[in-house]
Amino acid sequence: METLTKPTDTRLRRFTETGTVYPILFMISITHLLNDMMQSVIPAVYPLLKEKFGFTFAQIGIITLVFQMTSSLLQPFIGLYADRHPRPYSLAAGMCFTLLGLFTLSVAPGFVPILLAVGLIGCGSSVFHPESSRVAQLASGGRKGLAQSIFQVGGSAGAVGRGDDRAAAGRAGRHPLRAGLDRLVRFGRNPRHPHPLENREVV
Repeated sequence: METLTKPTDTRLRRFTETGTVYPILFMISITHLLNDMMQSVIPAVYPLLKEKFGFTFAQIGIITLVFQMTSSLLQPFIGLYADRHPRPYSLAAGMCFTLLGLFTLSVAPGFVPILLAVGLIGCGSSVFHPESSRVAQLASGGRKGLAQSIFQVGGSAGAVGRGDDRAAAGRAGRHPLRAGLDRLVRFGRNPRHPHPLENREVV
């Protein structure tokens, strides 16, 4: 049976011959969580962008279109390339695209720079997902359904807090990058100690 994996996967396959490699699956799931968590900031700041720049709903729609085209429609083509030319470091590259996009979005002075920013964030998603899914399959040890499920749990958990992103953006001074970092801090802190800004009223 022909396989799409390349010799660059030999080291990982050597570890997976003995069974499912759970540490790799859990790490991939956690990075999936962080990736989707940071991307969920974009729709949360739509009201803030509309208020600050006076965008019309048509412009907000164009921002959404650019984000969806780069984050969704581009994925199959990057996945095809990943099958032919596996690049494990593309996981880190995808996260760097997302970080660069969030930083650009936080300082964008107008409509076109915002389109560039959301495009970068979308490209980060397109680069990250195919390669991370492929790594999850390689680490499955034959339990592909289980491996994919663990991988998907991270993405689903990253999207759970989307309803709170609007408040996070408001607490962070209306900067998307700060809003994303605020989410990460609140995600990792001890739940017994409330965030000092959580009780502030969002204007």
